[in-house]
Amino acid sequence: MQRASFINDLVAQLLSVCDSPAEATSQAWQLLEHVLGQRKAHILTQATVALSVSQAAALADLVLQRVIARKPLQYLLGSVPFCDLTIAVQAPTLIPRPETEEWVSWLVAQLHPVRHEGLRILDLCTGTGCIALALAQAFPQAQVLGVDIAPEAVALAQRNAADNRLSNVTFVCADLWAGVPAGQEYDLIVSNPPYISAAEYDQLQPEVALWEDVRALKAEQQGLALYAEIAKKLPGKIKKNSILAKHHLPVMVVELGTDPHAVLQLFADKGLSELALHNDMQQVYRWLVGQI
Repeated sequence: MQRASFINDLVAQLLSVCDSPAEATSQAWQLLEHVLGQRKAHILTQATVALSVSQAAALADLVLQRVIARKPLQYLLGSVPFCDLTIAVQAPTLIPRPETEEWVSWLVAQLHPVRHEGLRILDLCTGTGCIALALAQAFPQAQVLGVDIAPEAVALAQRNAADNRLSNVTFVCADLWAGVPAGQEYDLIVSNPPYISAAEYDQLQPEVALWEDVRALKAEQQGLALYAEIAKKLPGKIKKNSILAKHHLPVMVVELGTDPHAVLQLFADKGLSELALHNDMQQVYRWLVGQI
């Protein structure tokens, strides 16, 4: 079939689950690249698209899963790029979001002056391990610990560490602070915790609600419960005389939901000072930073 007609047919099938023709076109190309094992630039050099019987069946199955089952594209493709890493994803572990990648990239840039220091970093609610792994790669002398309550998430994070050949990161399955060694203090603590309220959860798209782990999404107390648990013990887990504190660099970063000022107040109430809200590229408060 002519390449343009083939792509147009794919786009027509995907339009019902995409927000725009542009998004449908992007997803069509990504699925085709995935099935063919070829990049778009190479496919564009050919006037026609020729699939084998097995490739045609695989593509039809992927489209069916995307359109009928509303399976997220990232799960269909099996991985996402994140801060120069390739992160494997599979249901139900939370898919890394571009907004998370944005603040992690920002943090890496902020900490550039201490990139050769032997930092101790803690990542709570680690999921795929994307944040912990990005920091482990950026700071090869650091020791990073990622904690998550879901065994399947921890197994996936460990796989991602192996796939990306990062040995300075460890993952444990535990409920927040229960996974942190007693008496251990950290130069930096980061987290992208569950922060969606019950009311917000009921409005989620099927791609999220049907496929991603509710434990990684929804939190009690209008989405604030996990922040409260983190704030409760965080001040006692931050190394007071760390190299980051000496350079007046962030010692804490948490991703934010829809009530950023309430989150800031939770940490302020536990004695953390020099707290600051940061906007993402959409001019939405996306992360909270603490310094000492």
